[in-house]
Amino acid sequence: MNKEASKSYLGWEGVNSRIRITHFIIKNCRVLEIESTGYAFVEPTDRDGCDLDQFSLQLQEQLVRVPDRNMVFLLRYFNAQVGRDRK
Repeated sequence: MNKEASKSYLGWEGVNSRIRITHFIIKNCRVLEIESTGYAFVEPTDRDGCDLDQFSLQLQEQLVRVPDRNMVFLLRYFNAQVGRDRK
């Protein structure tokens, strides 16, 4: 990592075994990268026994915590599901 890039990296936090948040500051703008470290939705339950709704709630909790002035990037294996009638 070059010197300029290393200055922009602020750190990371693990939310659980599947969600990681990395913090950056780029040109006076705070940037959060929220990343799934594995397949988010593969089966109705994941390897940890956490179902899809629980994963979605954990992800939503993290998004709500982000101040409006921050920029957020969601990365990796997210399968969007819209509406109440998910099947």
